[in-house]
Amino acid sequence: MSYKKTTYSRNLLVILKESLVGMYNNLGYTLLSSLIWVLVTLPFAVFLMTTLQVELESENPFGLLFMFACVLLPYGALILGPVNSTLFYLINQASEGWAGLRDLWVGLRTYYRRAAGIYALYFALLLFLLLDIIICFFILTPLFAKVIGIILFYLLIFLLLASVYFSPLIVLQDNNWKKVLKKAFLLTLDNGPFTLFAGIIILAVGILFSFFLPLLIFAYGGFLQFYRLKIFYGVMEKYEDNVPAETNAE
Repeated sequence: MSYKKTTYSRNLLVILKESLVGMYNNLGYTLLSSLIWVLVTLPFAVFLMTTLQVELESENPFGLLFMFACVLLPYGALILGPVNSTLFYLINQASEGWAGLRDLWVGLRTYYRRAAGIYALYFALLLFLLLDIIICFFILTPLFAKVIGIILFYLLIFLLLASVYFSPLIVLQDNNWKKVLKKAFLLTLDNGPFTLFAGIIILAVGILFSFFLPLLIFAYGGFLQFYRLKIFYGVMEKYEDNVPAETNAE
């Protein structure tokens, strides 16, 4: 018996191709995870867009932040984050050939508390940055405040990109919430261009799928999970520790 190390690509186009192949090979779980993702994400997106439109018309940005804190933050922490981690667990099981419908309950039960804590802090940080950015651009007048606002805006983008690694670090490694956040920030910092272009592809695919609604409903949620799985394996390939496990080969 010999052992052959499985290698993973860091080429984003190869990762995109492998993700689409994984979706096709696990079509049932792709459809299921995508439908659940839409059902969970749609209320969040609709409420956010509606609130944003109303508050922009009223020219009161602090009202938007208040609604975000009262509704979107707890929803994101208690529902959106844990469900995304559960779906990631399901797709990881499917890619390994071990998935079953029971894995939805197993993933939710296993990772709910950890994911809820991480996403609560994550959305709180987003809220804090948005508040500071609004203050810098709309309340304070000195030029220095605008510079600080620009820096905070880039920090906000960095935080959004770091979230790509949350579910993999929750599900694939035994990390508490502090380690998840620390490792996510370090991975984003150490793989900045890679993570940035990965995020652009995620956004571009979402926009493309939105032109054909059935793809958005029945494919995009599954794509997100497969793509983040391949991204994480590709990123971890450069590190000596925490590399994917070896597989047996005759």
